[in-house]
Amino acid sequence: MNNIRKYTLLIFTLISVYAGAQLNLNINITYPAPGYFSDWAYGKSGMATLVLNQENQLLKIKFQTQLQTLDGSIIASSNNAAAATYSIRTGANVFTLDKLLQLENLQFTDAGIIRSIQTSGKLPPGNYQLCIQVLGSIPGTTREIEMLKVPVCRPFTQATYQLPNLLTPLDKTWLDAATAKSVITFRWSSIVPRTQEHVTYRLQVYEVKDNQLPMQALRSNMPVLSVDVVNTQYIWRPQLDFSRSEGYVFIWTIQTLDVKGNPVTTADALNMGWSEPQVFGVCNKAKGVNPEEDCGTGRKLE
Repeated sequence: MNNIRKYTLLIFTLISVYAGAQLNLNINITYPAPGYFSDWAYGKSGMATLVLNQENQLLKIKFQTQLQTLDGSIIASSNNAAAATYSIRTGANVFTLDKLLQLENLQFTDAGIIRSIQTSGKLPPGNYQLCIQVLGSIPGTTREIEMLKVPVCRPFTQATYQLPNLLTPLDKTWLDAATAKSVITFRWSSIVPRTQEHVTYRLQVYEVKDNQLPMQALRSNMPVLSVDVVNTQYIWRPQLDFSRSEGYVFIWTIQTLDVKGNPVTTADALNMGWSEPQVFGVCNKAKGVNPEEDCGTGRKLE
């Protein structure tokens, strides 16, 4: 009986000591959060610091993770039985965010989010929070206890981007053939908000044949120009024969690609990063002809 009492007292003492362990968890997530979960392993994405204030201590801990919407609805929870175990010592213990996130150990419940992560490695655009509880194991037992009074939650944003607007050539205007033969300057606005990593703009130009509508040409023709640009301007020296009196019609657009070469995420995931296309024409204009007026035999810019 005495042994049972001693053992019970020992377990109670251990529980009391570890329940009173002085732990502070601070989580810093950059804004906007990295689009790819794989990038959460890098310090520039943010860091977590777990501070153990008890002297000469070595603890074994796990992170209990939840992904939530800002209203507290749970998107995913970690499987505690499969969570990685970490040793922490007295003082500051630094972790990259992927250790807290435990992507490989999260159990998602929303089919749309699962599909987004499987296809793109990203959460859909929106506002979320990462909530972490620290579980500590008691030496000599299999019992785990919560080391923080309440979980630490940090909001983060998966940005919704606005694609560039095409600026010049102006939509549905004619360019003078004499100038266009040497140079056509394309300009567009940058993506909003600006990303932490560089984006690439893929400029594509298609000729619209006489029997085509512009969108038909965009979908079926080979581009006469396809080039990747890291700024918001490109000077094209086409060296094409623009001698036909009826003029030439083109449609152009920009696809915005992220640092990994994939289309940036927008509210409309089906557009694959393509900006709204615009149409321009090239012809031998008489002096004084308004750029918006029909050229040559009256071919339309539709």
